[in-house]
Amino acid sequence: MKEEGRIDSAFLEGSASWHAPVFISLGSNIGDRVKNLNQACALLAKGDGVSGDIVIKSSSSMYRSSAMYDKNQPYFLNMVCCCATILEPLSLLSTLQDIERALGRNHSPERFAARIIDLDIIYYEAHIIAQRGLCIPHPRLYERAFVLNPLAEIADSFCDPRRDCSVKVLQQELGIQMHAAVKI
Repeated sequence: MKEEGRIDSAFLEGSASWHAPVFISLGSNIGDRVKNLNQACALLAKGDGVSGDIVIKSSSSMYRSSAMYDKNQPYFLNMVCCCATILEPLSLLSTLQDIERALGRNHSPERFAARIIDLDIIYYEAHIIAQRGLCIPHPRLYERAFVLNPLAEIADSFCDPRRDCSVKVLQQELGIQMHAAVKI
């Protein structure tokens, strides 16, 4: 599914309601991780049932990493998709949560628990959004090799609106931690 990390301007012609680029991270550390990520991508491309509300324009390779916050968990597989969508941020978040539920995720009250699938909005164009239940750019992306490495693979020149630097610079700022997520 890997393609160029740019949104084709012809794709957006004639529709002022498309938002792009929108970057979504995907992760899984329970069950068949590859299958979980592939199913999440398939459901993501279907959106919330409205034909064509989300289009995956490119996706990274899968990356393997240890659990970051609770080390007593199985390893994760992660990836990032670059999308275009007609959904506004809160609707997109709701769609991602619906996909998680459809794949069997039970949102545990325990933060950073093992999960069959986890979908997060990393960037929504160059918007900075801080409201209850939604913070974009994702507030912990700056410390996560499992997000920055796949993101840099498909969009290394994207400018982070909060830090005003490229994803490549953010990735390099991880230093040695950058090696905590390895392409498979």
